[in-house]
Amino acid sequence: MQFNPADIQTIGIGLAAFLTILVAIFIFLSTRKERLGQAMGIMVACGAMWSLFGFLYEIVPGLDLARAMRVVSGMGIVWLSIALVNFSTVYLEERAPISRWGRNMRLFTIVGGALLSFILVGDLFGGRFIVGDLAGPSRQVLAPNAGPLMFVLIAFYILCIAISTVLLTRRVRASVDKSDRHQAEIISFGLIIGLTLGGTRFVPWYGFDSPLLVYMAAGATPLIAVAVFYSIKRYKLFNIELVVAQFLIFALWTFTFFRMLLDKTTATAIPDLGLFVAVLVLGIYLLRSIITEIRTQKDLAQLTIERVKSEFVTIAAHQLRTPLTAIRWAFSSLSPKEVENSFSEEQRRMIELGRGAADNMAFIVNDLLNVARVSNGAIPFSIEPGDIREVVRAGGNLFEEAAKKKNIHLTFDLPQSPLPAMFDRGNLAFAVENLIDNAVKYTPDGGFISVRAIRVGDKILIRVADTGIGISQEDRAQLFEKFHRGKSAALMFTDGSGLGLFIAKKIIEGHGGTLVLASKDGGGTEATISLPTHIS
Repeated sequence: MQFNPADIQTIGIGLAAFLTILVAIFIFLSTRKERLGQAMGIMVACGAMWSLFGFLYEIVPGLDLARAMRVVSGMGIVWLSIALVNFSTVYLEERAPISRWGRNMRLFTIVGGALLSFILVGDLFGGRFIVGDLAGPSRQVLAPNAGPLMFVLIAFYILCIAISTVLLTRRVRASVDKSDRHQAEIISFGLIIGLTLGGTRFVPWYGFDSPLLVYMAAGATPLIAVAVFYSIKRYKLFNIELVVAQFLIFALWTFTFFRMLLDKTTATAIPDLGLFVAVLVLGIYLLRSIITEIRTQKDLAQLTIERVKSEFVTIAAHQLRTPLTAIRWAFSSLSPKEVENSFSEEQRRMIELGRGAADNMAFIVNDLLNVARVSNGAIPFSIEPGDIREVVRAGGNLFEEAAKKKNIHLTFDLPQSPLPAMFDRGNLAFAVENLIDNAVKYTPDGGFISVRAIRVGDKILIRVADTGIGISQEDRAQLFEKFHRGKSAALMFTDGSGLGLFIAKKIIEGHGGTLVLASKDGGGTEATISLPTHIS
């Protein structure tokens, strides 16, 4: 059986469209909550748009409608180019910061893509700027004539591939080990080579028809699919039960799709179309059911793990309290006069270090007990009316001496009139003290810290702003997680449990309020507590 180039293109693009749609569905179902998965899903969805409307060009009746399908397919090319650069930047950001050049290039592709999309919309309504006239039936002509600006679209596509190549090459070089480098090479190679081969579909726009070009373009889809699925595997986003179910359902979809595609008459195609739609809907329903069941199992397992961890932390903290109390008592039994008269300077220094370490250990044990109560939802609240200013003043008094030792200018801006509200004095004091303590710890000598409390409508805001080391973008995402400490914070102040902000946030949320931190690396931090004046 002989095929002309149009027949080969119809089958090749139809297969590419079907595969990219299936991959897009797979990504949406499996990885949509991952940032890299989101970027990948957008990229594959744009590729599916390019392929699908390129396939519809082959089968729709009428020259005008076929040309319109090519215009929409061109939009898919533009959006795929933008999505490729976006994916490359997201992939690089997990190992290295994006340079100013990278940010500018991403912005350039968005602006350039928007302009090209606007021109293509004009082509839909009678323009001939990028997509020219169609010289004959789509079954005979592989593509419409190229418009005067088609070269701009091609140049944009090539430029986006070149930008992504640079970004992905940087990602390969930034790999942490040999395995990570190998994985990055496979993902980068599959995407760049696959999309480069896909670019051969621009050649027929200038009147050159060849089955070889169709075969080359058809090879793009498997390469891109390999890169996509390998990256999903790389980030352990596979679930074996889900993969098996998806494979079986995709196989059924493929069978019914090609059964419909190979029908020679409309009369025989209609029942197969109905069967394909029914199988498609049923498959999506089954996949959603499986995903829900898997997610429920994970949630139950996570709850069990959290309960066991909480119990262990509580037991360990209680066991540590007794010997720690004895150690602190031993240090406290030494009066300042006795220490001054009976010990040498070196011994006095060691006693002071030991006393400080014991006090710090006591704070950590208390944090562990508090986090166990918070995790179990058992943290006690005694909500009573009071003046917020008293809590802020008390917290400030605790750290004035520590601020003076570091020559930090600590200021308080409190209104003259009371700030009445309903709150738990002890718990709220812990949250405010934690924020001021962090500001003092992580602000270099000679810095500034301001503490302010004001009423805004029916809310009371408590702000603690400093000129400290700030928080990096990477650490901000995990800021309120248990036991997490930023890299810069850990280097500057080695002691700490990483529990203070977690507990403080839970306390504020227990009051019906919010705790928000605004910061940038090296640029200081501003923490804002927002409390309702009345607890509902």
